[in-house]
Amino acid sequence: MNYIEPFYFHGTVLNAGYKEEELKSKAKNQARKLVGLLKTLE
Repeated sequence: MNYIEPFYFHGTVLNAGYKEEELKSKAKNQARKLVGLLKTLE
């Protein structure tokens, strides 16, 4: 996975070069993966 953690600098979060749409897409994909994993654990 090529996810880069955001950098925290004096209370400001830098998005590590990603655009907002890319970050939202990555977050949604990770949420889908997590939901799938949790369903397998039921």
